[in-house]
Amino acid sequence: MISSVFGKTKPINTVLVLSFLAVLFLLSNWWWDPDSFSLQNLPLLFLTLALLLLSVLLMNFVVQRNQLTAAHSYAQLFFVLYFALFSEVLRDSGALVALFFCLLALRRLISMHSLRGIPAKVFDATLWILVSSLFVNWTLVLLPLPMVYLYFYEPKEIRNWLVPFAAIITFVLIGLGVSVLTGDFAALWNTYDFSELRFWTLPDWKQTAFRQGGFMLLVLVSMLLSFLKMRNTGSGRMLSLRLISVCLLLSAVLGLFWRPWEGAGLLFVFFPAAIFMSRYLETVRKVWLRDLLLWSVIALMLGVFMADAILK
Repeated sequence: MISSVFGKTKPINTVLVLSFLAVLFLLSNWWWDPDSFSLQNLPLLFLTLALLLLSVLLMNFVVQRNQLTAAHSYAQLFFVLYFALFSEVLRDSGALVALFFCLLALRRLISMHSLRGIPAKVFDATLWILVSSLFVNWTLVLLPLPMVYLYFYEPKEIRNWLVPFAAIITFVLIGLGVSVLTGDFAALWNTYDFSELRFWTLPDWKQTAFRQGGFMLLVLVSMLLSFLKMRNTGSGRMLSLRLISVCLLLSAVLGLFWRPWEGAGLLFVFFPAAIFMSRYLETVRKVWLRDLLLWSVIALMLGVFMADAILK
């Protein structure tokens, strides 16, 4: 039954997932950090919530506009459920802002399949990734993405290869200008302090390996099955999914460097993961099996959220 509800792109599906995410966000912040509901913090809290909900709408727009999946709502459902699995990201406003800007970058890159306005799209995507790095410095790991998309869509136009560097120079000049106006020349550059790099320790591994490892295994298996099921699909759609897989791998690398001892490091995997899990689910022909898979994922992720809340 649930697969038939989300198997369509009705507005009510978007309302349902946004409402669920809003409740999840408020519960997570209230339970783990009651002080966030003080009058002083409420504006920031609701601004973060608004940006998070806007990210879901943006993600769904990118998926449907570029036909990364069939006409259904599975992708936005999975995308929201991942926040239940890694609820700590719901209490990190900087990470959620960075996610929004990364989605803006991906929106520009994925639309390059139209082969129109490629220089502008590469410039915008590079700039949005740089802006996201102001909130999570390790999103710089995603900077090769514009080059990767450029290689596959318009590799012979030499001038286009200079566009990402133009975006970087523009970003640096704007940063210098802001530094001059504020008189704080160290603020921008201190954002990119990587000296406190920390990898897993044995206690961290025991706490996070099962959840992160299980999630990534599930995503990789769904990606593999999606490609196997799509061997006879058109080359254009296959190329789009291959580039999404590059995004997935770079996002996973990002998770190795940014807070790897927490699930928050996998925040930027959510978008490509939702696409591949949706692609696999839409190939399951038996309705009862689709329902079983969906209910299993929902029960698992909500179970993890409640277990985190009880054991905190």
